Amino acid sequence: DLLFLGVLGWGIDSVALAMCIAYGLSALIGALLLMRRSLNFRFLPPWRLRGQRVRTLLRSIITTGSPNALENVCIVVRTAVINNVAAAVFGAVALGVYIIIDDITMVTLVFAAGTSGAAMAFLGVFTAERDSRNTAKILRLSFVWGLPAILALAIVLELFAPEVAAFFGVAAGVDAAVFSTAIRVFATGLPFFFFNYLMITVYQSQRRMGASNAIVFARELGPLLLLALLCGPLGMMGIWVAFPATEVLTTLAILLYGQAKRHRDRYLAPVFLVDRKTELEGESVSLLVRNSPQEIVSAVESVAQFCERRQLGTRMSMAIQLALEEMLSAICEHGLAGMPKATMNVRVLALGREVIVRIRNGGARFNPIEYAERGERAPTELSLAMTGVMMILKLAETVDYRSTFGVNNLMITIRE
Repeated sequence: DLLFLGVLGWGIDSVALAMCIAYGLSALIGALLLMRRSLNFRFLPPWRLRGQRVRTLLRSIITTGSPNALENVCIVVRTAVINNVAAAVFGAVALGVYIIIDDITMVTLVFAAGTSGAAMAFLGVFTAERDSRNTAKILRLSFVWGLPAILALAIVLELFAPEVAAFFGVAAGVDAAVFSTAIRVFATGLPFFFFNYLMITVYQSQRRMGASNAIVFARELGPLLLLALLCGPLGMMGIWVAFPATEVLTTLAILLYGQAKRHRDRYLAPVFLVDRKTELEGESVSLLVRNSPQEIVSAVESVAQFCERRQLGTRMSMAIQLALEEMLSAICEHGLAGMPKATMNVRVLALGREVIVRIRNGGARFNPIEYAERGERAPTELSLAMTGVMMILKLAETVDYRSTFGVNNLMITIRE
């Protein structure tokens, strides 16, 4: 924009060209990054997959992305409707105020989307592991860091509304008071805005896509337009009151939905609906293992006792112990080498005939899958640890490695 408008002087039409170029470059770079082999992604050409697998993947992609897609659609419809209503009934001033409210919403998303986006990376992993303790910890941290930031922004908007309006190009005068009032009214709903936005992410991680989409629709379109029409007798103020009122009503709806779900399932935690069954019913065991052979042996013995309590059977119990011992040894040798004080977090989750072993550590990146593939390519360089890892890869149903924010996550699924 600055290049086309300021330097080259191409006029306002060049803004559209700049946007096309920016989005095009982003899409191209993203596609190149996804198609190269990386830690977390592998490109799967559709022509190499069976038709059923392609349909399953497409359905999964569409379902997972539906809240974000719905949000964009709702914003377009809402903007078109309110722009026309505001301009037709209240004139250009109302239209200008609405544009600035949208700009402030973008600023607010820096805090709301930033917090929920960071939480999403962990919530998805912890939810899949049914790890209610770490899920609760991530949610608590989200509020500890995100809520004060959003409250600080709300206070700034309340105290310095005229200055904020001037920052967005509103000249001093009678109209400036209208802009300032609208900004202050909008700011009252920001704490609810933050909570609602975070709950979209929470429900996505729990695969409650219907609830997630319902929050999006409630925040962005249906109730907002209805409230704007009902508040019409208040004049232009009615439109601005509709924004915080919608956020408050959405929060109340989320709380009522949570109560209804908890009434049906006593294992769900209040508000966030975290499933605590595995902890309450003793279906999992969590261990902190230090970087030493003695600690590994002790951890394996603890897991053996867990398997005995859960009556998993000799064959399953031996497979779990072997997988845990071989992977912990390989991680200590390659990922935690030279780090005698380092620790590994181990969690074993028993779900009927399926057991999930999760190992997490903050050492150097060590992908056992790549490690084993390297051993298959160079059999003469096979070490004892590499042989053990290759054996576990053949024994387990699935082995999944991911590196998230510098944390190594390894999940092993063993099935009878």
